[in-house]
Amino acid sequence: MINNDIAINLQQNDDFSSFDVHFAKFIADFATSDKPLLYLTAALLSRATAMGNVCLDLSFWAEKQLLKNETVNDSILGPSLAEWNKILRGCPVIGQPGDVCPLILDEKNRLYLYRYWEYEQLLVKSLRKRVNCKSIAVDLDQLTAEIDQVFLGAETSKPDWQRIAVLTSVLQSVCIISGGPGTGKTSLIPKILAVLIKLFDFETNRIYLAAPTGKAAARLVDAIQTAKLNLHYNNSIISAMPAEAFTIHRMLQPIPGSTSFKFNAERLLPADVVIVDEASMVDLPLMSKLIQALPLNTKVILIGDKDQLASVEAGAILGDICACGKVQVFSKTYSRLLETITQKKMPKTIETETSSSGLQDCIVILQKNYRFPSESGIGHLSRLITEGNDSGLIDYLKSEPHEIKWHQANMNSFFQILAEKIMIGYSDYLAAKDPLVALEAFNRFRILCAVNFGPFGVKTINGFAEAILRDSGLIASNPIVSGYENTDNYWYPGKPVMITANDYKLGLFNGDIGIVVNDLQLGNHESSVFFRGTDGNARRILPHQLPAHDTVFAMTVHKSQGSEFEEVMLLLPEMDYPVLTRELLYTAVTRARKKISIWGQANVLRSAVNRPVQRASGLRDALWNHPNITNKSGD
Repeated sequence: MINNDIAINLQQNDDFSSFDVHFAKFIADFATSDKPLLYLTAALLSRATAMGNVCLDLSFWAEKQLLKNETVNDSILGPSLAEWNKILRGCPVIGQPGDVCPLILDEKNRLYLYRYWEYEQLLVKSLRKRVNCKSIAVDLDQLTAEIDQVFLGAETSKPDWQRIAVLTSVLQSVCIISGGPGTGKTSLIPKILAVLIKLFDFETNRIYLAAPTGKAAARLVDAIQTAKLNLHYNNSIISAMPAEAFTIHRMLQPIPGSTSFKFNAERLLPADVVIVDEASMVDLPLMSKLIQALPLNTKVILIGDKDQLASVEAGAILGDICACGKVQVFSKTYSRLLETITQKKMPKTIETETSSSGLQDCIVILQKNYRFPSESGIGHLSRLITEGNDSGLIDYLKSEPHEIKWHQANMNSFFQILAEKIMIGYSDYLAAKDPLVALEAFNRFRILCAVNFGPFGVKTINGFAEAILRDSGLIASNPIVSGYENTDNYWYPGKPVMITANDYKLGLFNGDIGIVVNDLQLGNHESSVFFRGTDGNARRILPHQLPAHDTVFAMTVHKSQGSEFEEVMLLLPEMDYPVLTRELLYTAVTRARKKISIWGQANVLRSAVNRPVQRASGLRDALWNHPNITNKSGD
């Protein structure tokens, strides 16, 4: 137990950062308290938020090991939940919901930083208002006709979930569309826009397309331009669709030197429709600020994959909104309306009594995969991962399905096989003379790592790849230096770089990938880095102009979100780490279109599959505080 006789030296504990320690000291000093429990609790809260949690769940940590005390060879255990509550509620720096205090402790034993508690409450309040706000009335016959037009009248015997997604985006003020890679999320956006513009005559400058990162926004524009070419619809409607996508930050217009935006709860963004792609990557503060900055009558459409990795920062917003783990259901009233429009019987699993939140009628889960057919090994593997079926996963990998290769990590053979894969995977792009051809070839194969350091980490693998390619003669043994004295920054033809900081002036964004080309071939005398522009042409940037960047023969799974490669090589460390989660495996596997090879021990894979991301927050409770929904059909 914790008592005043135990010296808690967090500085000597690797589990806590220096920021955690300074924050704990600040809280203790501010409270003028000598209670070691408050000091340690503040450090735990700081660490929890740094790990992506919105709050610290005291009920999880009660009577568990909080800190290893090496000096007395004893573990420091958390007190009972009742005792912990009693002590904390007596501290002047800790308030209850509604108070203005540095820390907030709610009735569910969740301890928040005040700003995160406020972000969560404002997001819940804004979403509830929107869900309960009546959408613009629409003629159902005209709606049906427009839906048939964008889908070319294609009919199926079962409900078409893409059609239901477009219908929901029209009928509801808020629409959340979730689906895995290959379910056609992005291709739905032009269809949604076409129907909304036709029915409501929305103006182009009041329709916003947005994404959490510049890379995702650029990709969104590319995908929509392609999809528009295949959309058989009124040309005037198609031309009225926005041709630009923004990052959420650029859309809301950040105020320099602050965390605030020009558009906020007091100054609303003039928008009729806001569509956010890759919504799983949006953190709590940004989502809260976004939703608050939109007029109540703005149609809000969030699109993403609820099973994918959540944001790097605090929160798992899309997962909480979709109530991951629950059967997705509609109310009886909404089911009957959909049946009237589609003339299709809704599955019994989505019939339920209307709940108090109404949120269940705003969520559509796309179920048909157009990239991975039912017999696809990658598709089957991804389903086993999302189901948490570790035994099924290992058995399936042992069966050696056609497009999947599993290696149980063995350091004796690992680097030999890795060297062969690197030379095969990257030889085509290195032989290309044209920058666009090189970029296309480079994106066919990628090495994904779960961690940054260690023998299976990004830093090691990138260095190894350069050494192998140089030894084999595929890249220059004498690197070209372009204006740099530091040999760490040399530039050789074929060097792949990934941008790690946004540069709006250059139009380069975090996650963009370029290839160095020796411009001697192009009539110049120095190396240049080429990126694919949004117009499909190659963009030439001089090395000294680039914002922060890394070499990218290998990249982390987190950085790969939203990307697709024909073949992926996934490297997992020999030891288990908390970062190895179900969502990380799912994200990595679904980056591959055709083939994937996985290096990882069976016990590491099992641990990861059985470790879903569980970020502490109160968002799900607040949005879904209605009677339990039951599956009446047993399907």
